[in-house]
Order: sequence, then C-alpha cells, then structure tokens
Amino acid sequence: MLQVETEDVYADMRKSAKEYDFSDYPKGHPGYSTENIKVVGKFKGECCSRPITEFVGRRPKMYSILEASGGNIRKAKGVQRTVVKKDLRHELYKQCMDERKELKHKQIVIRSHVHQMVVYE
Repeated sequence: MLQVETEDVYADMRKSAKEYDFSDYPKGHPGYSTENIKVVGKFKGECCSRPITEFVGRRPKMYSILEASGGNIRKAKGVQRTVVKKDLRHELYKQCMDERKELKHKQIVIRSHVHQMVVYE
C-alpha cells in the first residue's frame, strides 16, 4: 500500500504546474489556471480539488476513488455502465486488490458484425 503524506498537495502540484490541467478547478481555488486547457498528455484532477480519501487502481482505466464527502467514482473500461453503477463497489475493488481475487459478471451485448446483428454473452 502506498501512502502519500504532504502538508499541501496543491502547493506541490503548483511547483510543476506546466504538467497539469487545472482548468476544471473552481475559479476561487488557488490552483485554478487556464494555461493547459484540454491539452493532451497533461495530468488532470479527477475530482477537481475535492479531497480523496482512498484510491484503488486495478489497472489502467479500471479504478475506484473514494472521496472525503462520501462520493465514489468508479471506472471499468469494457464493462457496461449499468454493471459499474449497480454492482461494482469500492469494497469489491479493494477486495480484488488485497486478496488477488478475480471478479466475473455476465453481460449481454448486441453488436453488428458484417451487417448481421449478433448477441454476445
């Protein structure tokens, strides 16, 4: 487990501001800047200055963020939005990480292949 301790994370980020896109932060925030708006390759704050309590990252584009306010941001590329919204919880991401557990969920998808409608399960 990695823990980051700092007096002011935003002061640390401002030291290398050219690497970040602060455009989605509130206008009154000390880190707010319009310098790197939507520039490809710049780091972007997922929570836009809202404090993060816990982050669990299984792999790129599959992670869960627990906010201090109690909110939760969950992403899972290739998984249907309804499954992410209804079935995946922060605790499941954490359990998979800690216990090296694999989670499977059945999805039914309708796709077109060579102009033929196909149902995949």
